Order: sequence, then structure tokens, then C-alpha cells
Amino acid sequence: SRYHGLVTALHYGIPAYVLGWSHKYGELLDDFELSSFLHPDPGAEFDEQFQRVLEPESLEQAAAKIANALPPIRKQVAGMWEEVLADLKQQL
Repeated sequence: SRYHGLVTALHYGIPAYVLGWSHKYGELLDDFELSSFLHPDPGAEFDEQFQRVLEPESLEQAAAKIANALPPIRKQVAGMWEEVLADLKQQL
């Protein structure tokens, strides 16, 4: 349920099942086409959905989606930092 833990897992290509309470968890999982790894209702039982995402095929598919999504996301993040650094240099 910790956002930075989710970011770290995805960064390393590890699928994570999320019990998130904020919209940001779903938005991040959407970037990786992994919305099925977000538990829809924090008050509901999650055994069935959790068991489904733990199946080897599901985990393999999730890992492949993460691997495909990471390069463009990393490029986007690098571009963002280039902009930040350029703006900071202009301020000096």
C-alpha cells in the first residue's frame, strides 16, 4: 500500500498487487497496463482477485508489460529532469 514501494517494484520490473487508497496508485498502474493489479475496494474481500494475479501466467504477462513500458517512461523522466536542470541554470 505504499506508493514509493510500488514505484520501486515497477522500476525493477516486479509486479505488485496494490491496496491503494489514492487515485495515484491506479494512475501509475495504468501507465503499465496493470489496472487488474489494483484492489478495487479496500473494504472488500480480495482473495479471488489476488489469487488470479498470483497465477504464473498473470505474473509473466505483468512482467512483460512492465518491461515494455519502462523504456519510454524512463525517457520521459530523463526529459523532465533535463527541463528542471535547464530551468534551474536559468535562475542562477
